[in-house]
Amino acid sequence: MSDHDALRSLAGAYALGVASEAERREFDAHLATCEECRHELAEIRRVNEALAMATPAAAAPPADLRRRIVEAANRDRQSRAPGRSVLPWWIAAAASIAAVFLGAQWWSVSWELSDLRAELASTRERLTIAESLRASAERTATENTSRLAVLTAADSITIPLAGQPPSPNATGRVVWSPTRGVIFSAANLPPLPAGRVYQLWAVTAPAPVGLMLVTPAAGQADQVATVPPAIAPTAFALTIEPEGGSPGPTGPMYLVGSR
Repeated sequence: MSDHDALRSLAGAYALGVASEAERREFDAHLATCEECRHELAEIRRVNEALAMATPAAAAPPADLRRRIVEAANRDRQSRAPGRSVLPWWIAAAASIAAVFLGAQWWSVSWELSDLRAELASTRERLTIAESLRASAERTATENTSRLAVLTAADSITIPLAGQPPSPNATGRVVWSPTRGVIFSAANLPPLPAGRVYQLWAVTAPAPVGLMLVTPAAGQADQVATVPPAIAPTAFALTIEPEGGSPGPTGPMYLVGSR
């Protein structure tokens, strides 16, 4: 190995500040006369600065990483055979540092993305719940408005409904307003068979008119609906019909009341 090659191999240790005092003096003297070594030293410093700028603060390397890289570089410098073409040690060291830092940065970004996905899923779930609550509140508000309109209408009347042989303990009532709608409420209704539904009828001279389908909860019902125009019911009845309702009563009456 020539004197120039030996001095050139000090460039990395010199740039990292780990060269001995004697090596620094020798390399300083050599730099004054060697453009090639001045260029190599500038390249090493440029790489070090670029790595420092690219490294996130949270991804600091282990405390002994720099020491281990320098030791490996010194061993490489001392054992390199004359005339052997190898990659400059400082490039390998820079690559090792970059791999450690970029790996740490990648894991940091991966965790952040995972947190963001979880937060997005939670936000979507909360929005779905909020939308469901809003829709339910709107339905309740609409029903309450309609109910109040029927109860306060000048033409509204209340018709009690009595339980019939299939449901002797059932009770109910209809609040009827030809202009505002109808309210039906009941208690102690028998459970519905599978695939069946209660249906409320307005009994008129031409034929019974279906007013609403009723699905009680624990035997209780309280529903409001609009009414067909120009009908004059003389009585009201509740029957059990196939799911979806019937055009006319087909089952026995469970509640009946007349005006």
